[in-house]
Amino acid sequence: MDILGKVKKIIWNIFPPESNVERSLRTQYHRFTSTKLYVKWKIFQAKKSYESWLHNQEKHKIEKKGIFHLEPIISFFLSLNILDLDSCIKTIRSIQSQTLESWELIVTLPKNLPQKNQISQLIGHDQRIRIIEGTSHLQEFIELSKGDYFICCSPGDTFEKVLIYELLKSINTLSTAEIIYTDVDIQKSKRSRPQAFFKPEKYSPELHFSINYFSNALVKKYSALDQIAKVNSGNEFLLQEWELMFLICEKQPEISHIPLVLVHQYRPMIENRSQEKSIMEAHFRRVGNPYSLQLIQDDEIHLRWKLSEPSVSIVIPSKNHYLMLKKLIDSLFTQTNYKNFEVIIVDNNSTDDELLAYYGKVTKEFPIQITLFNEEFNYSKAINLGASVSQSETLLILNNDMEIISPDWLNELVQWVMIPEIGIVGGKLVYENNTIQHAGMIIGLQGFVGHLYLHAPDHYFGLLGSVDWYRNVSAVTGACQIMRRSVFNELGGYDEKFRLVFNDIDFCLRAIKKGYRNLYTPFAKIKHLEGKSRGYSTPPQDLLRGFEVLREWISKEDPYFSPNLTYTTIPMCQFGNGQINKRIEQITERKKYIPNVG
Repeated sequence: MDILGKVKKIIWNIFPPESNVERSLRTQYHRFTSTKLYVKWKIFQAKKSYESWLHNQEKHKIEKKGIFHLEPIISFFLSLNILDLDSCIKTIRSIQSQTLESWELIVTLPKNLPQKNQISQLIGHDQRIRIIEGTSHLQEFIELSKGDYFICCSPGDTFEKVLIYELLKSINTLSTAEIIYTDVDIQKSKRSRPQAFFKPEKYSPELHFSINYFSNALVKKYSALDQIAKVNSGNEFLLQEWELMFLICEKQPEISHIPLVLVHQYRPMIENRSQEKSIMEAHFRRVGNPYSLQLIQDDEIHLRWKLSEPSVSIVIPSKNHYLMLKKLIDSLFTQTNYKNFEVIIVDNNSTDDELLAYYGKVTKEFPIQITLFNEEFNYSKAINLGASVSQSETLLILNNDMEIISPDWLNELVQWVMIPEIGIVGGKLVYENNTIQHAGMIIGLQGFVGHLYLHAPDHYFGLLGSVDWYRNVSAVTGACQIMRRSVFNELGGYDEKFRLVFNDIDFCLRAIKKGYRNLYTPFAKIKHLEGKSRGYSTPPQDLLRGFEVLREWISKEDPYFSPNLTYTTIPMCQFGNGQINKRIEQITERKKYIPNVG
């Protein structure tokens, strides 16, 4: 545990909850964790932790051999359009060094390549390797292969010696799996593997839009043969692989993940985006998406649909804090390109005369409705009240300590939430110093629930990939949360047993139980002055009830997280085993401070 972790533990264990001392110390702790010094320190920790984790993981690695009931041949496909002899040697030697020998390698070369003889000498008399000239079409590779499964690779890619062993173990465990993928990292040199990518345990359709995270995956041959004729053979070889993955996934196949770093990629994880628009458009046509693709950015894929602009009701619970609310309202109506929205402010017994005067003025200027909530504050009740007086097709829950800084933020949220399979959508929230406050939430993090990439710099690439990728998540924060009205009604709104916190998490998890996917989009960026309106306190009753709701989810581990990462800290990332049960015991012990909670 680091120094700040120890400080937090002392605050937690010594001072009674909701005491003035605890509140003050907790506030100072949160302020420090948003500083640039803290961010740099966490990034340094993350890099050192990864190096240590790699060392410990691979130090004990042994040569694995085994006898399997199913032992199919695995075909490796290697396309060499521009010959890099050193990279080619690395890849071929890596395949030849596998502990199990049930493999073949098909290498394709351009016709009349001068280095063909060098490649032939490199291969020698290895009958498992075949050289083909003049083709780079994935379909020809598949038709020529003898194996029941195949892997596409690039010059320079290398594989752990136990790759085939682990793949065969997975095949024998789930023989119906049509795609089996592993974790990867970037191999810059023999001793430098700085950029790992731990992939989610569950298939994430929206993450697949940002990147072909199945790259170097094992694919069942017969599943591919059913779809390969639809692949555009004019695309680059690796883009053909990506398109094929879309085609297979559209049939909802069995997919399995091996949470081990078994592949070391030579190429960057982000490829040339020039040919990707047509792949996306073809996929959306096949699945019946009613919208047409308008734009893809150069650096990160940004999908934009043509919309009919459904109406949006923005529900904002609020009390006092005139200047903060005014900043939000001003930015909403001056910085938002999307126009078909109304604002419903649910006011909870405000006493600020300046704010009350502002209400009379602003409701005449903008489509704003003030709804009075005169009970003891209950965030869930306030949300449900605001929803009940609204009429729009979609509902957006927004905290009053926000500032709009991205004009297309609402367009982005609306376009995704109108997809029928999507339940709840959240955006990228940043602190005043432009570090990450919210990029999706992880169930089980810190023994309960936590924010992905909390305090990381914007555009950060960590062990779960980029903060600028679309991704499916278990939950998004209620500070900015959009859903269709039909979904809100189907779920019965917010659970009013949660007075202040964890109501948003509970809401998201209930959406998953109904069969919806929740989504984080990085292109709806908003500044969040977290805690400015209510502070950092957490009602103990909410905490305990939250544990009861989350207990079953925590025990299963978050499907969009990685078993390689710990659940006890912020994943920028650290490694180790989480202490969830211990955390539950700590919370339960604090019940002695909490009246009227059984």
